[in-house]
Amino acid sequence: MDKCSLCLTRDANQTGSHIFTYALIKTAINQAGHLKRDKEVTFKIGSYDLGETFFGRGIQPEKIVEVLGRDLTEEEIEQNKNFFTVDNLVCDRCERRFTIAENYFLDKIYKNLCESKLDSSLDSKNNRKISISEEINIIRLFIYIQIWRASAARFNEFKLKPKIEEKLRRIIDNCLVNEDLNETIKKSHIISGEIRSFPLIITFVETEVLDENKKELTGNLVSVTPSKIPNFFILNNIYIQFYANESHIKSSIDNLFGLSRMLPKKEHSNFQEKEFIIGILPDENRNEIINTLYRCINQNLFDRLRRTYNQTHLYLTRLKPSTDEVNNVIYEVAQTPRLTAIKAVEIMTNKLTHKLRSLGIKIEDS
Repeated sequence: MDKCSLCLTRDANQTGSHIFTYALIKTAINQAGHLKRDKEVTFKIGSYDLGETFFGRGIQPEKIVEVLGRDLTEEEIEQNKNFFTVDNLVCDRCERRFTIAENYFLDKIYKNLCESKLDSSLDSKNNRKISISEEINIIRLFIYIQIWRASAARFNEFKLKPKIEEKLRRIIDNCLVNEDLNETIKKSHIISGEIRSFPLIITFVETEVLDENKKELTGNLVSVTPSKIPNFFILNNIYIQFYANESHIKSSIDNLFGLSRMLPKKEHSNFQEKEFIIGILPDENRNEIINTLYRCINQNLFDRLRRTYNQTHLYLTRLKPSTDEVNNVIYEVAQTPRLTAIKAVEIMTNKLTHKLRSLGIKIEDS
């Protein structure tokens, strides 16, 4: 068995470990109105993935039919894997150590954000923001745990540069003392400068809830976007901008699906701070960001499919296909359930092979 990716000493025996803190993301990934584990109803959209689903063990068959319009196939049942958990990344002891920072953030910060119980001021664009002076290092540890686990688990192919990932690992490992918050606070004070050396921008986005089952919350996302400077995490209603160093936060021009335009960056940046800033955006901004992200995902997906078909067509025929032909093939590919890169290429190759054979052009099997 591999060694724990955090402590590097014990066996990585923990299974079913959530990559992101479950209590943070559960309202986004669970069936509306359900907050317990095994009630997940999630959809994966990636570079080629379109509509891949995961249903927790507690989801009733009638709910699956409601979502898919049919029962799961045997293949889908075999491939029904939780996108947000990982096996054998850490040991069970380190899994328990994470709860020190997780419980503090959830109880002292996140709960109060959700219930609008924290005093706020206004930035220059009239967005609300809160300033926190207590246990900043523990707040940062919670954020680093999310980022480090995503990188260590290669969530959606996300990976930090090795030096950055290792620095985060050392900070987390050195500070989390057993399951003792007071000792963890003491440890974190010793290396406070190192902990606060990564620039962060943290934003809480409000979700207007109208349905008694709070189904609007299921419209939130859990994603690590392709952005590099900064690394951008959407974890339900907490948005994280993570920068490797101070110079990056000064030079970054990534739009972040409209978020950068909404926030005055300097007023929300945390770097060697004495007070930790968390910005708050209203529901209308949340909707704009999510809709923009979906448009970008769809555009990137179809651009990839078009490039693949054009390249395959050019390779086999030495000719470029017509725009209408490409659009027709892409439309057919996009209708495929549980679309993957392999399936997409297979469908396109079969379409081309059929076309060439209908024209009397011999295709050599490979």
